[in-house]
Amino acid sequence: MQQIIVTGCPRSGTRRLHAAFGQAKVNASHESDNDLTISCFLAVDEDAYPTGHAPYWDREVDEIWHITRHPLDCIASMAARIPHHFWVWQLQFTGLHPGRFRSRREFAAHFWVAWNEYVEERRPDWRFRVEDMEQVWPEMWKRAGLGEAPPIDPRSAEYQGLGRDDAGETIYPLTWEELGSWGPTVHDGVRRKADEYGYE
Repeated sequence: MQQIIVTGCPRSGTRRLHAAFGQAKVNASHESDNDLTISCFLAVDEDAYPTGHAPYWDREVDEIWHITRHPLDCIASMAARIPHHFWVWQLQFTGLHPGRFRSRREFAAHFWVAWNEYVEERRPDWRFRVEDMEQVWPEMWKRAGLGEAPPIDPRSAEYQGLGRDDAGETIYPLTWEELGSWGPTVHDGVRRKADEYGYE
């Protein structure tokens, strides 16, 4: 099996990908070191990650994969679901402080652009959209040196949407209009990457 690291923004589908590999009995880990390591934290180099695990980049890696999710969904989900300790930790890299923005969603939009830029600095070998999980499943197995892919579990293949936050409240979708109300800098930054990643 190849040594693979998969990273992207928080709430971009890393848990879903880990579940898909787990159901297929593949030696993969979410936010801990393994042959196939899946974690949003790995966009950056750090002596210690919030998970408490040691650095992952001290070993040779065969491929880096960049997982993406539609920015409007990812931003809305991050704003509603990411715990405070992560936002404190990421401040040392992005310089973005939630208190400096009019809303958590506006802050998350700026963060989405910044964190994906960190991933891109890793020069990933492959990028895929979590919404395309079923279509790219065979390619994942080929790249990981796992042979022919079994059918993906339908629960992993189906995109679940936004759902609810940790308090059980509905997460309302973000729109391009709302994003535009925060000014051209963040709107255009998100729009450019959305186009690059194949989102409308």
